[in-house]
Amino acid sequence: MQKVPLHILFGNRLKFIGKLCRCKIKLYNFAYTIIMYEVTVSVINEQKYLLDSICQDMFYYIQRVDGTCANLQQKHRSYFCVAFSDTYKHQAKRLLSQCVSKVLALGYKNIFVRNLLEVDQGNFHQNVLINTVCAFDQQFDTNTVANIIDCNQDVYLDGYYNFRMRDIKRKWENVVNMILENNFILSDNELIVEFLQYLLQSIEAKADSLSICFDDLGYTLYNSEGKIVNKLATLSKTATSEEEAIVNAICQNVKKLKVYYCKSPSKEFCDVAKTLFDVQYLQVQ
Repeated sequence: MQKVPLHILFGNRLKFIGKLCRCKIKLYNFAYTIIMYEVTVSVINEQKYLLDSICQDMFYYIQRVDGTCANLQQKHRSYFCVAFSDTYKHQAKRLLSQCVSKVLALGYKNIFVRNLLEVDQGNFHQNVLINTVCAFDQQFDTNTVANIIDCNQDVYLDGYYNFRMRDIKRKWENVVNMILENNFILSDNELIVEFLQYLLQSIEAKADSLSICFDDLGYTLYNSEGKIVNKLATLSKTATSEEEAIVNAICQNVKKLKVYYCKSPSKEFCDVAKTLFDVQYLQVQ
């Protein structure tokens, strides 16, 4: 059989038609094989911000191993398609599973709790309370949800939430009931802060001090040695930088808090920080 030159057989490049696909290509007498690990994660458009979180968490790894990704959007759903050489299949699948588990355990918990409490867009104190409650045991919830994730096939985030998370929803409902039994808490900012103080007393401090540096892009956390601390995203649809920063400080349960700013923080932020921490404010140019 006559050999066919590669540039004639494939053109100048291999083209993905439609979505990325799992494929094998074998050329007679050339022994050249391409095997791809591919999966698509999707969600309804109203919850696209959760899919964006997965994209951001995966982006660095995709670049590092020369993977491929694509974002697509239809009338009702958004899609994030990723493909890797089969060499990186196990690492990529493990990382994607972790990202999906975090979104299901934290982002959907936030949706679930807000729906039961009937607080969609609350005030600063309400948002800090709800986001803290959701983030408080997020590592345990993430590990629990990870047991039901299957990244060998396409992942429908809302499908997992609606049909496969019944057991963990019961646990979340117990947390909500604790608040509902004292529903007057949500209407009293002072009681919200007292409740947050109670939560702080129930966990060990992770650090003695923490610095929050606000800027035009958001905020950055530093420990006492000046090293950057990984931020915990609340995955709340409407969370502000101030709300997320104070939630991080609560989850770290620090004693001393330094706040660097160009524009003065809000009164609500200052009131909560003053009650919960030994706080110092430093203005920078």
